Parts: sequence; C-alpha cells; structure tokens
Amino acid sequence: MPEEESPTCNNCLLPPQDGSKLRKCGGCASALYCGKECQKAAWPYHKEPCLRIAETARVFSRNDHEVQRFGYATSAAFTRAMDDFVDTHKWAFNTIVEVQALLKYGIHMDHLSISPQHRDIYLIQLSCAHGLELHRSQRNPASAFTVVRHGFISLAEYFRGDDPQDARTRAAFMQECTALHNLFYGHDTPIYAGVMPFMFEVPGIVPHVSRRVPIFRPTCLIPLDEVVVAALGDLTRLCEGSINTSLPLRNLEERRPHHAIPGRVERSSGKWSWTPLFEDWMLYHQGRAGCGWLEMLDGLRWPPAGLMNAYSNFHTTRDVGFAEW
Repeated sequence: MPEEESPTCNNCLLPPQDGSKLRKCGGCASALYCGKECQKAAWPYHKEPCLRIAETARVFSRNDHEVQRFGYATSAAFTRAMDDFVDTHKWAFNTIVEVQALLKYGIHMDHLSISPQHRDIYLIQLSCAHGLELHRSQRNPASAFTVVRHGFISLAEYFRGDDPQDARTRAAFMQECTALHNLFYGHDTPIYAGVMPFMFEVPGIVPHVSRRVPIFRPTCLIPLDEVVVAALGDLTRLCEGSINTSLPLRNLEERRPHHAIPGRVERSSGKWSWTPLFEDWMLYHQGRAGCGWLEMLDGLRWPPAGLMNAYSNFHTTRDVGFAEW
C-alpha cells in the first residue's frame, strides 16, 4: 500500500527526515515543525496567525448550533472534518487552484506577483455530505463534503463584513499570506510567482478552513490557445469529479508531480488509508483495472493522462505533442 503524502515543516518546507515526526505548534495545534529550531525561526511570522487561530476557535465555538444539524457536536469537530477532507483531496484541490491561476493570470503570471493584499483569493464552496445517522468513526474523510462551486473572489468582497472581528481576521490572514510570500520570495527562485490563498466554506456557516499554495511560472511558455484552454478546463473537471465521487487523486511518482491516479479511502485497523485503484491509467483504458467505469471521466474530451500531460508541459522543457495526450 502506498504511503500517505508526507506533511511538510511550516518553516523549511521539507518533509520529516529519518523517520521522525513533525511537531505541532503548542499554541494553535495547527502548524507543523521539524523541531525547536524551525519553530523558533518561524515564530516572528507565525505569532499573529497562531493567536488568530486561537481567537477564531473561540468565535467558531459560538456557532456550534450551525453545525449540529449536520451531525457535528462542535464547530471544532466540523473544521477538523473539513481539514481532513481537504488534506485527503490535496492533489486535486492544489491542481484546481494552480490551473485556474494559470488561466486567469496567463503564462507570465505578472499580476500574481504583486502584494497578496491586492489580489483575489480562490473560494471553494462545499456541501455537507454526511448525515446525522453516521457515527464519527464512520465518516470517511474522502466523502465528508462535495464541491458545489468554485472561483476567484476579491479579498474586499470576501471580507466585506462590518464586524470588527472580520477586520481582524482579514488583517491576520493577509499577514500570514505576506509572510509566506516573503519566505518563498527570499529563496530567490526565479519561477516563483506568488502565494494563492484559497478558502473552503459551506454557505451559511461561519466555521471554515483556508490553505495557501505557492504558484510557479511555467518554464515552458506554451500559448494558451483554444485547445489548451479546453484541456485545462477538462483537467479541472476531472479533479472536481474525483472529489465528488470520493476517489482522491494521488501522485505516486516524485519525478512526475503533475500526474496522479485515483484511489479509495477505507478504514483498516482503526484508521483511514488510501489504496490506488490501479497503477497506471493505461491499465484502466485497456479494461484491466477491475474497477468498472469511473464517473469522474464523464464528459471529458481527452484521457486523464493526456490532460495531466497538457498541464505538465508548462513545467518542463520536454516537448509533448497532442499524440501523447
């Protein structure tokens, strides 16, 4: 069984080494670090969000009644479930945001390079999929929510409330985005374009979760013509389909980070684990995968591996033609 994707240190951005485990921040229990040195180095930019997370938890607790109709005892339990769901579908969500950023900002990513405070965020609206009848241990993190809609929204529109708490939340949120932006920018990576924040929410419910993903400029400046745009649109639909059919896409080859295969999340020995449906998309198309038709492929104009190649081509010097799609 393949290993789960390794979490990374919030400071050095590396996975744990030599079989060690990352340590949670004692204040917010959210940020992960290799050890005391990384935690100390990160504190100047983590202090504010750390305090914000604690304050947000207190604010969320006032809205427990909103999530209890979905079977969650508290807002904390609800956001934990949403966190698990987002992490389970990490490859698909990150790919959606990266592809949509490419389509919005273009191959040069010029407008993405400006301060995070003057850009859009990517909003992903979800619907609760689990009902009251399910016990906590039965709530599969792959199927806890479904994607309803997603797209860009301005920061001003998202944080449009007059509540002083909204203003504090926005300020802390942007401070964290700026700190992360400066961290990546400080690594002097020419292809780094900027940080794209994205938010997950269930409309009408206050508790939510957020993520930030670094966006990199394409190393191969392929024109965004009609066919390429259509292929990238299909890749987005493939990712959304995998999420809504509870078959998370995972990358199995480190050298090909933009390629992934679907798998099932099942409970074994008291914990949820991911198992691939097959090792290669070719096995599926040859009818040798043994998983039947995948609903996530409905309406796609190209095979999944071809769609992933279409996006991967932007980040490699290898020339892949449509015959290889």
